[in-house]
Amino acid sequence: MKSMSAKKVVVVESPAKAKTITKILDYQYQVVASFGHVRDLPKNKMGIDIENHFEPEYIIPKDKSKKVRELKAALKDAEEVVLATDLDREGEAIAWHIAELIPKKTRDKIKIKRITFAEITSTAIKNAMQNPRQIDMDLVYAQQARRVLDKLVGYSLSPVLWRKVGTGLSAGRVQSVALKIIVDREKEIIAHKPEEYWTIEAELDHQLIKGLKAKLTDPDQKYLSNGEQANQSKQELLESQYSIKENKISETTKKPLPPYKTSTLQQDASRLLGLSSKQTMMLAQRLYEAGHITYMRTDSTSISQDAVRAIEQYLDQQGLRFDKKRGQFKTKTKGAQEAHEAIRASDVNRIPESLDGFDAKAVKLYDLIRNRAIASRMEPSRYQKFKLLIEAKAKLGNTYQLVSEARIRTYPGFEAIFEVDKGKFLDLSAVQIKDSLELKNLEMEQKFTKPPARYSEATLIKELESLGVGRPSTYASIISTLLLRYAQKEEGRLKPNLLAFPVTELLTDNFDFVVDPSFTANMESELDQVADGKRIWYQVVEMTYDPMHKTLNEKLEDIPRYQAPKQELDEQCPECKSQLLMRESRYGQFIACSNFPECKYKRSVKTAVAKCPDCEQGEVVEKRTKRGKVFYSCERYPDCKYAVWKKQDIPEQNLIKNS
Repeated sequence: MKSMSAKKVVVVESPAKAKTITKILDYQYQVVASFGHVRDLPKNKMGIDIENHFEPEYIIPKDKSKKVRELKAALKDAEEVVLATDLDREGEAIAWHIAELIPKKTRDKIKIKRITFAEITSTAIKNAMQNPRQIDMDLVYAQQARRVLDKLVGYSLSPVLWRKVGTGLSAGRVQSVALKIIVDREKEIIAHKPEEYWTIEAELDHQLIKGLKAKLTDPDQKYLSNGEQANQSKQELLESQYSIKENKISETTKKPLPPYKTSTLQQDASRLLGLSSKQTMMLAQRLYEAGHITYMRTDSTSISQDAVRAIEQYLDQQGLRFDKKRGQFKTKTKGAQEAHEAIRASDVNRIPESLDGFDAKAVKLYDLIRNRAIASRMEPSRYQKFKLLIEAKAKLGNTYQLVSEARIRTYPGFEAIFEVDKGKFLDLSAVQIKDSLELKNLEMEQKFTKPPARYSEATLIKELESLGVGRPSTYASIISTLLLRYAQKEEGRLKPNLLAFPVTELLTDNFDFVVDPSFTANMESELDQVADGKRIWYQVVEMTYDPMHKTLNEKLEDIPRYQAPKQELDEQCPECKSQLLMRESRYGQFIACSNFPECKYKRSVKTAVAKCPDCEQGEVVEKRTKRGKVFYSCERYPDCKYAVWKKQDIPEQNLIKNS
């Protein structure tokens, strides 16, 4: 056991990280956890001296006071303090705040060292310990500028929303851009007018291939634009003679994707594993702190030469091909910071089944990360593609053209490790021109054009990244805030609630720069320059604060109230017989009388999910706490006090189908 009176103290953020590093370092070091930030701006006031270059007032939050006392006690008699917090700006700021806890009169007597590492392995930790540095104040100032900016925007604009829309709402420098993106998409969906079209698909038998599917093409909209035309075409196709007009055969390759960065990991974890961005980052954090993956907040797609060599050796052992021609991937993210590595397994030979103490979701995420990095160094896969042009000659003289496409994989390449597309393969190389085909079935279907799809977490992150809005560490928290106040998920997609519309409209009309992606992206670039020592942090803050403050002073009283769009229900108020409306508050939807304030009738919207397992009389409905957290309780409260936090805690036999 290591001595608890060690004169050398290493400080990290979390107990899990401390536990892993303790196993690596010798007994001279005591490793302690700060449990994240130790100081922050106050919650109950601005805490920023605007007249004095936006100087922040840092305090120790009440919920951190006990941990800070324990940390101070550990640092009190230390001769050497090693600040081993994360290697991003947030980690640099935490390191500086921890150093500031040491009294000034003793700070000069202590050796304060700053180390960083991208993976928690013996080699990386020992190398970092041998190469300490000073705290990088440029990185600290960049983080401070972001924190001050976010506080100024939120503290200035949120009260405007309370006065002009409703209480409990919030605005944010990046959050409001993301909100406008999903609101604008919803407006497109609402404005969409479906247009009719038809499809005709034939099932054909070739002498060598049975059940070949082919679709009727209609480039001039002669056959499929309405039901009458489609039905006439179907009748003629039923009596047509089918033959192969052309078999276009082409070769194609598919290159491996780069190793994961934060945004692409969140996108794939959502698409392939069904994880939210918040879940992904929590699981990745645990994997990192246990020493299994490299640092998970990065926008780089490069990996170290040592990692490349390890992958080459692994592939050789597995009898797989390493691509010696492949160089490092270059990220296309605007303003990307490439100093860090991409996300990869710390030890490529550690298989997912060997991870102890991790649930199935974490193991699957590790497998995804590991395989993507390995596959990135492999050769492209190769395909042979077929495009059959099929001619159908009708008895009445009309000639139709149908198309059937297929492919086969001729060389697996990287897909032996990381299969991107698991589509069906069909070899049509033996099909010859003029070969006849026999019609077995013909299906005609009416369809309508669809509006653009709502954003999922994955596609919203992709859109924000393409616009240069936000950074790897911010995406999960942005989406969590949206889901708390302005949106809900429907079939995995983000649907804005009624409050999202007036909030976005108010900000667009009066503070358009706050919802302008280019302004926010430019601000990210300015923060990068602060981190590089090329800009003064408070001047960057001034760029946003000054126009916002000017607008507030000039226009606040002239800003009208913004109402959420009315959603009328096919139901009358039981008290005054007026129309009932679906309304929205920060706690969710509710039903109220349209004659408010003369009539104050309102009731909650019951979303029944189960028959109450306790009283067996009421239904379990979804509710929210004052802070917006979802829980499930019996509608007969207070007569029945049944309540659970998680839907899966409700007995399965009580669940209502399709809830």
